[in-house]
Amino acid sequence: MAEYAAQTAQLEQVTAKLESMEATLTTLQKENAARLAKAATTSEEKASPMSNMADVFNDPAMQGVIRQQIRGQVMSTFSDLLETFDLTRPEIEDLESMLTNKLMLAVTKGMKIMDKSLSTEERKDLTESMKEELEQFDATIGETYGDEIADKVKLYEESTSERQELTAFKSSLNSKGLEIPFETEEQLMAIMYEEHKNFDFTHNVNDTNDPSVLSNLNEDTFASIESEYAQLHERINARATEVLEGETLEAFTANQETLRNLMVSSMKMGQQMMGGGK
Repeated sequence: MAEYAAQTAQLEQVTAKLESMEATLTTLQKENAARLAKAATTSEEKASPMSNMADVFNDPAMQGVIRQQIRGQVMSTFSDLLETFDLTRPEIEDLESMLTNKLMLAVTKGMKIMDKSLSTEERKDLTESMKEELEQFDATIGETYGDEIADKVKLYEESTSERQELTAFKSSLNSKGLEIPFETEEQLMAIMYEEHKNFDFTHNVNDTNDPSVLSNLNEDTFASIESEYAQLHERINARATEVLEGETLEAFTANQETLRNLMVSSMKMGQQMMGGGK
């Protein structure tokens, strides 16, 4: 992650958030382990603090940290879109809250799904309930604000990873004294979104309404994810030659690889926190 942080100022911010959450997790894990040790009556209970990660994520302090991070992410990601809607300020704030709650659900339940102490049936049930709850958020947005706004929000959600990649790429260009026109940025966005949407994933980690990938994270899964995203980025980079060249093309290709490596590293880190995969 240190190598990633060195790439761009934007990526440094993302890394700082990850490190902040990791530090908080470590502190809460220690506190939770201490409570378990004090209450334990068997050596097995004392030796298994990581099997109680669900308790850590139910900790009010952890919940507060996660919500603060997610609210900032929602405001950063959706602010421009929300301002285009013909809504009052209270309505916009209410929609922001809905999106924060939806992502909060995806993060907290997603981490619980990764808990290896769960049985296969428990993990399956949790995955299904999470999917249903996420779909209910989409339905509620449509019922409250209309299908047009709901569809635009959904499209924005589906293209979040592409928008984040473009932000990191532009920051990388700025550090080199380079920039791209807005028209080129939109062309890149279209290429990335189209290729991502049409790619036949075995494990689509960006589909928040299909969290089943989280229930089967192991070394084979990580290898598959890394391989598939390498293939996806190869396709995107090939088409990027239509709108980029020279240093900008090289920077774009390097940025794709950096983000891919960070994604896999972050998932592995999360899995290790939940007790590791086999």
